[in-house]
Amino acid sequence: MIFACTNNSLSRNVTFLRNKLEFGDMFMTILKIIIIMLGVTFSIFGYLIFFKKNYKLINNFEVDYKAGRKTESYAKKVGIIELIIGIVLTLVGLFIIIIK
Repeated sequence: MIFACTNNSLSRNVTFLRNKLEFGDMFMTILKIIIIMLGVTFSIFGYLIFFKKNYKLINNFEVDYKAGRKTESYAKKVGIIELIIGIVLTLVGLFIIIIK
């Protein structure tokens, strides 16, 4: 089969594809920014919990600690997990920016 394509329909198709690509680029840029912001936020919270021992950032930790339900090792685990997740998300966001 031979498909007939006029200049007008071809230019509409090219314009449509160009607009789709621009929206995709904008969407990916927003996604990169969100990933990096999440990574930095998790890193800050993890740092504050693990190194600065700011345990009030963990929901109900002080109440549970006084009641004996949670220990300080639990808080350190939460802090190190948040710190690692934050570093990984930040690095992934930066690598995506560098690659593209």
